[in-house]
Amino acid sequence: MNYLVEIGRRGSLALWLLAAAVSLALLFAVLWQVDWAAVSEMTRTASLPAVGVAFLCMTVAGLLTASRIQLFTPNRPDFATCLKVTAHYSVLLVLLPARLGEVGAVLLFRRYFRQRAGAAILSVITQRLFDLAVVGAIFLLSGVMVLRLSTAIEAYALAALLVTLLPLGLFYLDRPLGGLARFLLRETRPKTRLRTRFVRLLLQARIWHRHGLSRRTLVYGIGLTAARWAFNLAGMALLFHALHLGLAPEASLWAATAYNLLAVIPVQTIGGIGVSEAGLAGLLVLLGKPLALAAGASILIRVALVLIPFLFWLLVLAALQIGNRASMR
Repeated sequence: MNYLVEIGRRGSLALWLLAAAVSLALLFAVLWQVDWAAVSEMTRTASLPAVGVAFLCMTVAGLLTASRIQLFTPNRPDFATCLKVTAHYSVLLVLLPARLGEVGAVLLFRRYFRQRAGAAILSVITQRLFDLAVVGAIFLLSGVMVLRLSTAIEAYALAALLVTLLPLGLFYLDRPLGGLARFLLRETRPKTRLRTRFVRLLLQARIWHRHGLSRRTLVYGIGLTAARWAFNLAGMALLFHALHLGLAPEASLWAATAYNLLAVIPVQTIGGIGVSEAGLAGLLVLLGKPLALAAGASILIRVALVLIPFLFWLLVLAALQIGNRASMR
C-alpha cells in the first residue's frame, strides 16, 4: 500500500480540506431534503435480487475494464495483474478527491506494469477519453428516447462523431506529441528542469502511443468500452429498479449516463461524495420524482455504489489468493 502514501503526497493539505468541505456541504444539503420515512420504506421493500444482479453486472464491467487495461498495455501483462490494478483503482476513485483518482491509476500502472510516467499518463487519458466518447453517445441517444423525439438527426450525428472522431484523433496523436517535443528541444532559451521533464514525458507518451495504440487496439478498445458501459449502466438501472422508483427503461439509462458524466465536472470532493448525491437527486427530480423522495433514493443508491467497489476489491483479492494457492500445489 505504499502507493497510497505517494498518492496522498501528490495532493496538498489544502486540496484535501477543500474536498472534504465541499463534500460535507453538498451532502448536508441533500440530507436536509430527505424524507426519512420514505427512505425506511424503500430500504424495507428494496428488491435484493435486483441489487444482487446489479452487483454481478458491475463485476462483469470490472472484468471488462481489466481486459481493456491489458489491451492498452504494450507488454501484455497477465490478466490477474490487470484485475488487481482495476480493483485497486475502483477503490481509489471512491476514497480520493477529484483528479487524484487518475494520479492513482498512473502510479498503479507504473508499479504493476513498469511503465514510464509519460506512457502511463497517456494510457490513462486515452482510456478515460474512450469512456467519455461512449458514455456521451449513450447519453445523447437515451435523451432522444426520454424526450420521445421522432427525429433528432443532430443527436444521432453527434453520438456517431463522439465514438469515431475522438478515438481516431487519439490514433494520430503521436504526430503532435513528436512535434511539440521537437519544438521544445530546439528552443534556444536556457533549459529548465521542468522543461526537460516535460519533454521526457512527451517522448515516453509517444513511444507508448506507437506500441500501444494500433488499429486493432483502437477497434477492440471501443468494443470493450461499449461492453463495459453496457454492464455498468445496466447495473445502475437495476439499482433504480430495486428501489421501485418507477422509471421507464430509457429514463433509467439516461439518468445512469448523466450521473456518470457528472464525474467530469471539476468539483473537488472526496470520491464524488456530495456532488454525486446532489446530482443524482437533481436528475430524479427532472424525471418527475418529488425532491424528498429523490434525495432519499440518491443516498441509498450512493451507498450501494460506494460499497460495490469495495466488495469487488475483496472478491478480486480473494480470487487471486485462491488462484495463487492452487498454483503452488
